[in-house]
Formats: sequence, C-alpha cells, structure tokens
Amino acid sequence: MTLFTGSSRVADKLAVDLKGRIKLEDAGFDWKILGPDVEQVDYVAWVCDQDAYACSGQRCSAQSMLIYA
Repeated sequence: MTLFTGSSRVADKLAVDLKGRIKLEDAGFDWKILGPDVEQVDYVAWVCDQDAYACSGQRCSAQSMLIYA
C-alpha cells in the first residue's frame, strides 16, 4: 500500500502502476489566524513548521497560511 499526496496526474499513473493499491490523500488549505493578544508569534510559526515537517515528513496540507491580525 502506498500513501500519496501530490498531483492528480501522478496519482492516476500510480493507481494504474500499482493496480489500485494506493491511498490518495487530498491536500487542503488550512489556515491559522492569530489574534492581537498573541505575544510569541515566532514560537507559533515554529510550532506550525514542526507540525508540518518534523513528526511525519512533508505534509502538504499541514499549514497553508498563518495570519497575524
């Protein structure tokens, strides 16, 4: 079984090559919006980066946008 996140063109080819033994994961667009009371913006950004890449490898939908309002 192969887990894949990426382009639909590559996913179609993998599905054929692997005879359907593939799990496709759709990427999302995930936002985090920080209010004016957040004091450690750099730390929050670091945590978002760790969520995305440190624990489970690259995750396309882990964090798309961080907004500081």
